[in-house]
Amino acid sequence: METEQTASRFDWAKGKVLTPADFEIADKIAYIEGFIFSGAVTLIYSPPKMGKTWLGYGISKRIASHEEISEVHYLDMDNSVSTLKERNVHESLLGNAKIHYHTRGTIGCEPLEQLEAIALSATRDAYLGVLFFLDTTKDFVDTANASQAKLFMKHCTRLRDAGGTVIILHHSTKNKKQISGDHVFTNTPDNVYEMKQTGKMGNVINYQLKVTHARGLVADCRWSVDTQTLELMAYDAVASGLSEKDKQLAMLAIGVLENNPEGVSRSALIRGMGFKVTSDRTGVRIVEELTGKYWTKEEKSHNAHLYHLMKKETP
Repeated sequence: METEQTASRFDWAKGKVLTPADFEIADKIAYIEGFIFSGAVTLIYSPPKMGKTWLGYGISKRIASHEEISEVHYLDMDNSVSTLKERNVHESLLGNAKIHYHTRGTIGCEPLEQLEAIALSATRDAYLGVLFFLDTTKDFVDTANASQAKLFMKHCTRLRDAGGTVIILHHSTKNKKQISGDHVFTNTPDNVYEMKQTGKMGNVINYQLKVTHARGLVADCRWSVDTQTLELMAYDAVASGLSEKDKQLAMLAIGVLENNPEGVSRSALIRGMGFKVTSDRTGVRIVEELTGKYWTKEEKSHNAHLYHLMKKETP
């Protein structure tokens, strides 16, 4: 039988323990199938200058289109407003009312202080349907400082436990093989991806993401991002397999097609690549190999065709 002394000794636990009702929670939502799920902390790491932020834009824009998402908060503590304008962020991202973009200049405090302020409001279910994108950890904390790193990840897990979804961009070590900084960046996130840029052609950057740690149903994946529209797209395997010379020729051909939406002949396409002879073997090969990949061929009459630019697929 519970005594008065026992009851008072456990007052601190009243209303603060799990009950069966607490397990009546919604299933995980696949914001991007096999890649990004709701209610998880996902960390993506790579060496510097590999295009992590471009990938971040593409992920954010894609997730913002999901009906279950109410807000996307992109905390960019690195780039200046002039850089963001050059990247067309003001039109391609901020045109979506769900996306809120934060920089050092807008928050009015240190990045870690801002993250702490967000975490202080992380009561149960407070951040359901909210995505937080943190770019990058080195701009919030000294990643090699164990206490700072743990505090950073503590704030991130509080956002997750309040129903939010958190994506963190992070750097690898100088040898490009491991996550830089304290081990908390490896052990705490629900899912961790190693990111590699596998190719670039024109406005399109290709990425490969390999799962290195996971608690959820995630898998290795590959994506492309258009740096003009900031759209996340199906992986451009063709571009990744082309030689640099072929990429240059393909880009010249794409430029011709962009300037002639009504279509052009094969001869015009080959001349547009800089070849003086329209039967040039390399020019003919590029046209034929990339038909159905970057342009389509429309038959107008016997042995007469028009080539039209293809739109990139957005899954």
